[in-house]
Amino acid sequence: MTQLRITRSARVVHPSSAGVPVDDWRERSACGPGTAHLFHVPDGGETYSDRARREAAALALCDACPVSDACLRWALATGDAWAIAGATTPEQRGYSSGCGTRLHAPVRLPAPVVRRLRDAERILRQARAGAA
Repeated sequence: MTQLRITRSARVVHPSSAGVPVDDWRERSACGPGTAHLFHVPDGGETYSDRARREAAALALCDACPVSDACLRWALATGDAWAIAGATTPEQRGYSSGCGTRLHAPVRLPAPVVRRLRDAERILRQARAGAA
């Protein structure tokens, strides 16, 4: 049986280049260098079952994170299409898995994720309006 693999292209946007204030929220995050492999598709791709396990572990870590809201705002502001950030997957933020392009059709999301995304987008709009 052939297993499908999900792969990614390299694309990284630094917060400062996206106009997002860089503070110490990343230093207070539940994730770190030792868990980075959970938040990104590994080089060479992965099977769907491996991806499900990896994402579940990353999202569980995000759920316990004291700065997941700041992380989600960063992911939305930078357009990060590759990593799990702020307790959301790239697909939940509107990106296609593996290719980093915007989805044409919306993904059906659980209500708590929808609320988190709306709140984060509202805060970003307010911050941008205040900076202008």
